[in-house]
Amino acid sequence: ERLSGDYLLGAKFSPPDAYLFVVLRWCAGMGVDLSRFPRLIAFKTRMEGRKGVQQALKEDSQGLSFENAITLISREANPETPPKN
Repeated sequence: ERLSGDYLLGAKFSPPDAYLFVVLRWCAGMGVDLSRFPRLIAFKTRMEGRKGVQQALKEDSQGLSFENAITLISREANPETPPKN
């Protein structure tokens, strides 16, 4: 019920959205059934369509660290975020 907008804090993407997306991916990997939560499923689908998420997932398959993945996803919404080394 709380997820009433496109993202956690409303209509605009924010860093907590990146963390929720990661947790939702863990749920899928652990066999947690989210079918009772259509808003979470829609949120995950929206996130998967984001350019930064697609790039982070691609790089993750190549060994990108969790911290760098979150930074990459967040940078899409906040381009001034400096890259992590």
